[in-house]
Amino acid sequence: MSIRTIALAGMLAMSALMAGGALAEDLRLAHWVPAQHPLQPTGMEPWARSIAEASNGRLNITIFPAQQLGAASDHYDMARDGIADIAFVNPGYQAGRFPIIAHGEIPFHITNAKGGSRGRSMPGIGSTRTRRWATSSSAWRSCTPPAPSTPRTS
Repeated sequence: MSIRTIALAGMLAMSALMAGGALAEDLRLAHWVPAQHPLQPTGMEPWARSIAEASNGRLNITIFPAQQLGAASDHYDMARDGIADIAFVNPGYQAGRFPIIAHGEIPFHITNAKGGSRGRSMPGIGSTRTRRWATSSSAWRSCTPPAPSTPRTS
Protein backbone atom coordinates (compact mmCIF):
# COMPACT_ATOMS: atom_id res chain seq x y z
CA MET A 1 0.00 0.00 0.00
CA SER A 2 1.25 3.47 -0.78
CA ILE A 3 -0.90 5.64 1.46
CA ARG A 4 -0.31 6.45 5.08
CA THR A 5 -2.38 9.00 6.96
CA ILE A 6 -1.88 10.34 10.41
CA ALA A 7 -3.94 12.00 13.02
CA LEU A 8 -7.53 11.60 11.96
CA ALA A 9 -8.68 13.49 14.99
CA GLY A 10 -5.81 15.99 14.89
CA MET A 11 -8.23 18.82 14.39
CA LEU A 12 -9.76 17.91 17.75
CA ALA A 13 -6.41 18.59 19.37
CA MET A 14 -6.07 21.90 17.58
CA SER A 15 -9.62 22.90 18.57
CA ALA A 16 -8.87 22.17 22.19
CA LEU A 17 -5.64 24.16 21.90
CA MET A 18 -7.44 27.18 20.51
CA ALA A 19 -10.25 26.95 23.10
CA GLY A 20 -7.63 27.52 25.79
CA GLY A 21 -9.37 26.11 28.87
CA ALA A 22 -7.56 26.18 32.22
CA LEU A 23 -7.75 22.43 32.78
CA ALA A 24 -5.16 20.02 31.43
CA GLU A 25 -6.37 17.53 28.84
CA ASP A 26 -4.76 14.18 28.21
CA LEU A 27 -5.22 12.97 24.64
CA ARG A 28 -4.63 9.41 23.41
CA LEU A 29 -2.78 8.94 20.12
CA ALA A 30 -3.12 5.38 18.84
CA HIS A 31 -1.10 3.86 16.05
CA TRP A 32 -0.31 0.39 14.80
CA VAL A 33 3.39 0.50 13.94
CA PRO A 34 6.06 -0.54 16.48
CA ALA A 35 7.30 2.18 18.83
CA GLN A 36 10.74 1.93 17.15
CA HIS A 37 9.30 2.71 13.70
CA PRO A 38 10.66 6.09 12.50
CA LEU A 39 7.15 7.58 12.50
CA GLN A 40 7.04 7.63 16.29
CA PRO A 41 10.44 9.07 17.33
CA THR A 42 10.80 11.44 14.37
CA GLY A 43 7.17 12.46 13.85
CA MET A 44 4.67 11.65 16.55
CA GLU A 45 6.82 12.30 19.62
CA PRO A 46 8.14 15.72 18.46
CA TRP A 47 4.60 16.68 17.39
CA ALA A 48 3.17 15.66 20.78
CA ARG A 49 5.88 17.69 22.55
CA SER A 50 5.15 20.71 20.36
CA ILE A 51 1.44 20.51 21.25
CA ALA A 52 2.29 20.38 24.96
CA GLU A 53 4.66 23.35 24.62
CA ALA A 54 2.26 25.43 22.51
CA SER A 55 -0.55 24.82 25.02
CA ASN A 56 1.66 25.58 28.04
CA GLY A 57 1.08 22.04 29.28
CA ARG A 58 -2.72 22.14 28.97
CA LEU A 59 -2.66 19.42 26.29
CA ASN A 60 -0.63 16.27 26.77
CA ILE A 61 -0.57 13.46 24.25
CA THR A 62 0.09 9.89 25.36
CA ILE A 63 1.18 7.64 22.50
CA PHE A 64 -0.09 4.07 22.31
CA PRO A 65 1.96 2.21 19.66
CA ALA A 66 1.75 -1.28 18.19
CA GLN A 67 -2.03 -1.73 18.27
CA GLN A 68 -2.21 -1.35 22.06
CA LEU A 69 -5.70 0.16 21.89
CA GLY A 70 -6.98 -1.92 18.98
CA ALA A 71 -6.24 -3.61 15.67
CA ALA A 72 -4.77 -1.59 12.81
CA SER A 73 -7.98 -1.84 10.81
CA ASP A 74 -10.00 -0.43 13.74
CA HIS A 75 -8.12 2.85 14.22
CA TYR A 76 -10.57 5.04 12.28
CA ASP A 77 -13.47 3.67 14.33
CA MET A 78 -11.45 4.03 17.54
CA ALA A 79 -11.04 7.78 16.90
CA ARG A 80 -14.67 8.14 15.86
CA ASP A 81 -15.90 6.30 18.95
CA GLY A 82 -13.61 8.04 21.45
CA ILE A 83 -11.34 5.10 22.27
CA ALA A 84 -8.49 7.23 20.91
CA ASP A 85 -8.52 10.99 20.45
CA ILE A 86 -6.02 10.87 17.58
CA ALA A 87 -5.35 7.86 15.37
CA PHE A 88 -2.89 6.90 12.65
CA VAL A 89 -5.04 5.30 9.99
CA ASN A 90 -4.28 3.38 6.82
CA PRO A 91 -7.48 3.49 4.74
CA GLY A 92 -6.16 0.60 2.65
CA TYR A 93 -6.82 -1.71 5.59
CA GLN A 94 -10.56 -1.20 5.02
CA ALA A 95 -11.15 -2.05 1.38
CA GLY A 96 -14.06 -0.17 -0.15
CA ARG A 97 -14.73 2.08 2.85
CA PHE A 98 -12.76 5.12 1.63
CA PRO A 99 -12.93 5.00 -2.18
CA ILE A 100 -11.69 8.55 -2.80
CA ILE A 101 -8.56 7.89 -0.77
CA ALA A 102 -8.12 4.37 -2.15
CA HIS A 103 -7.76 5.58 -5.73
CA GLY A 104 -4.17 6.48 -4.86
CA GLU A 105 -3.44 2.82 -4.25
CA ILE A 106 -4.11 1.93 -7.87
CA PRO A 107 -0.75 0.95 -9.38
CA PHE A 108 0.88 3.63 -11.55
CA HIS A 109 -1.83 6.21 -10.74
CA ILE A 110 0.50 8.46 -8.74
CA THR A 111 3.87 8.94 -10.38
CA ASN A 112 5.78 10.34 -7.40
CA ALA A 113 5.25 10.51 -3.65
CA LYS A 114 5.79 14.26 -3.29
CA GLY A 115 3.23 15.24 -5.91
CA GLY A 116 0.83 12.54 -4.82
CA SER A 117 0.98 13.70 -1.20
CA ARG A 118 0.41 17.30 -2.23
CA GLY A 119 -2.56 16.34 -4.39
CA ARG A 120 -4.16 14.11 -1.78
CA SER A 121 -3.94 16.85 0.84
CA MET A 122 -5.59 19.55 -1.27
CA PRO A 123 -9.02 20.71 -0.05
CA GLY A 124 -11.74 19.26 -2.23
CA ILE A 125 -9.71 16.21 -3.28
CA GLY A 126 -11.31 13.91 -0.74
CA SER A 127 -9.53 15.62 2.09
CA THR A 128 -12.24 17.41 4.02
CA ARG A 129 -15.74 16.58 5.10
CA THR A 130 -16.71 14.10 2.45
CA ARG A 131 -19.54 11.72 3.22
CA ARG A 132 -17.05 9.05 4.31
CA TRP A 133 -15.10 11.43 6.59
CA ALA A 134 -18.11 13.35 7.96
CA THR A 135 -17.40 12.40 11.58
CA SER A 136 -13.70 13.26 11.67
CA SER A 137 -10.96 15.52 10.38
CA SER A 138 -7.85 14.45 8.56
CA ALA A 139 -4.77 16.39 9.55
CA TRP A 140 -2.22 14.85 7.20
CA ARG A 141 -2.10 12.56 4.18
CA SER A 142 0.84 11.23 2.31
CA CYS A 143 1.98 8.78 -0.30
CA THR A 144 5.11 6.74 0.03
CA PRO A 145 7.40 6.15 -2.91
CA PRO A 146 7.24 2.71 -4.46
CA ALA A 147 9.76 0.19 -3.25
CA PRO A 148 12.59 -0.30 -5.72
CA SER A 149 12.36 -3.53 -7.59
CA THR A 150 15.32 -5.82 -7.53
CA PRO A 151 15.78 -8.12 -10.49
CA ARG A 152 15.96 -11.77 -9.57
CA THR A 153 19.09 -13.63 -10.37
CA SER A 154 19.11 -17.35 -10.70
